[in-house]
Amino acid sequence: MWSIELITSLIAIALVGFLQSNLIKLHALSKRVIGSVIFLIPMALSIRTWTGQVWRIPGLNFRIDWYTIMLISGITVLIAIADYFMAGDKENIENYPPIRNSVWSLGLLLKSTLTWTVFLVCYEMIFRGVFFFSTVEKMGAIQAVLINTVVCSLVHALKSKREALMSIPVALLLCYIAWTGGSFWYAAFLHVALAIVHEISSILSNPKMRFDFIVTKK
Repeated sequence: MWSIELITSLIAIALVGFLQSNLIKLHALSKRVIGSVIFLIPMALSIRTWTGQVWRIPGLNFRIDWYTIMLISGITVLIAIADYFMAGDKENIENYPPIRNSVWSLGLLLKSTLTWTVFLVCYEMIFRGVFFFSTVEKMGAIQAVLINTVVCSLVHALKSKREALMSIPVALLLCYIAWTGGSFWYAAFLHVALAIVHEISSILSNPKMRFDFIVTKK
C-alpha cells in the first residue's frame, strides 16, 4: 500500500513539472520560488516520529561519506569541462539559460543562484529523498531507482524531448549519489552545482548575452 508521503510526493512532482513546463508563462525565478513552496507540503506530511521523540524524514541524515563527496567533486569538474565545449550548441543557446536577459548583472546572477539552490534542494528533498527512500522501503533499491527515473523523465517531457532523454542518465546518477551517501543532501549538492555550472556556461556561450558586474554611480 502506498503511504501518504509517496502519494503527496507524486502529486507535488506532477504539479511542479507542469509549473516548470513551457505551458506556464511565468518568470523562471517565480517558478522556482512557487515550486519550492509546493515541495514543502509532502515534506511536512512525511515527517514521522519514533517513540514520539525522534523525528525522521526519509532520505535525510547528516553523516559524512567521503567517497560520495569525492565522486560529486569529480563529476562536477567533468561536467564543467563538457559544458565549456557543448554549451554553444544551437538548441542549448535557444533554450538556456531560462532567464533570457541579455545583460546579467551581479544581482541577477545572485538571485538566480539563490533560487536555483533553494528550488533544487527542495526538489531533491522530495525526488531523491522522500519519494526515493520511501520507495526503497516499500519495493527495494532497484525498483525504486527505475520508478524514480521513469517519473523524472515523464516530468521533464513536459518541457521537451531533449530534457526527457537527458533526465534519464541524470536521474540514475542522482539516485546512485543519494543511495551511496545515504541522504538526499548529496544529490542536492550535485544538482545545484550542475545547474549553476550549466547556467554560467550557457551565458558565456550565448552571443546575445554577457555579464556586466560594473556598478555605475549616478
